[in-house]
Amino acid sequence: MKGFRTLLVVTVALALVSGAHALTFVTIRSALGGNDYVDWGKLGSAHTVVRNPFTVTSNDGLSMSVSKPGGPFERRDQGYDWNDWPGNFAPGDHLIWTRDENGAMTIEFADPVLGAGAQIQTDAYGSFTGTIEAYDSLNNLLGSFNRIGYSDASSNNSAIFLGVLDNSRSIKKIVFMTDGGSQDFAINRLDLVTQGGPVIPEPGTMLLMGIGGLAIGLGRRFGRK
Repeated sequence: MKGFRTLLVVTVALALVSGAHALTFVTIRSALGGNDYVDWGKLGSAHTVVRNPFTVTSNDGLSMSVSKPGGPFERRDQGYDWNDWPGNFAPGDHLIWTRDENGAMTIEFADPVLGAGAQIQTDAYGSFTGTIEAYDSLNNLLGSFNRIGYSDASSNNSAIFLGVLDNSRSIKKIVFMTDGGSQDFAINRLDLVTQGGPVIPEPGTMLLMGIGGLAIGLGRRFGRK
């Protein structure tokens, strides 16, 4: 009976943990419902070389670290010639570019958020697969989503949007990449959702809370004569 009781407690507690998050893939900026943002223009004018990693603050004061494998980033602005970024963001968009280096761009927030997202485009023209991943404070993967995009020089705001939205403020880190990390790319304004939703304890804390609470309750129940 004691062994069965322990198994039941652990099973139910794990169910509570697994059901804590409901991550949604968002492909339209307006659907993310951002209340904060990061304008990469604050890092300097176009062609400014930005160290790797670097720290930036959102419009509302949320600090975050941005990093990638290899060397520095570079600031670009969407334009119509090679002196700018001749892509398919909106004209004048302030961009951060991985600067001819393949791999992922990781953005880690000082405090967890409900959601985040940006438009993305590879440096090379043609079809590509964009990916966004979200992680919690314990570096657990909350979800990974892919979307097919097309990179061209139309400068018409057709760059695909990749965003994630959770039902709790549990997103501590997001990762952008293209073609599984085999292409360099740029993203435009990073929109953030920082208001609303409960702060859910980390999975380990929830597990302990669940086991403790259930153990007490079941102990009382099975302890009755």
